[in-house]
Amino acid sequence: MPVRQLAQLLALFGACLVIVGVAWASGSEIFLFIPGRRAWAHRPPTHPGVILGTLVTSLILTVWARQTGVYFFVIMAVGILLGSAVGFFVYGWTPSVAQHILAVAMIATSVYAWNQKSYFEE
Repeated sequence: MPVRQLAQLLALFGACLVIVGVAWASGSEIFLFIPGRRAWAHRPPTHPGVILGTLVTSLILTVWARQTGVYFFVIMAVGILLGSAVGFFVYGWTPSVAQHILAVAMIATSVYAWNQKSYFEE
């Protein structure tokens, strides 16, 4: 992967980390919805440390098994989007500004990483 594209991808990913860090420091609520049997037992919000941990896990997966990390990150982005909708419509939880900003940043990162997919398939 060319250095310029890697730098752009890392900057987008870093923005996601910064958003979660700022949300954690300010006490903003973020909800990561992960479908499954126990999904309905997990009420909003999700602890920011869990979200930070899953972001770091996606980075580790990308380094270890390139394409798998990108898929994991895309699934996380979908979970953040679903978190806004499920949190609002099912639990009556109002998504925070940090939730919306994180969703936009994760979508941008996912789209950019997906467009660089040829470099991750090598």
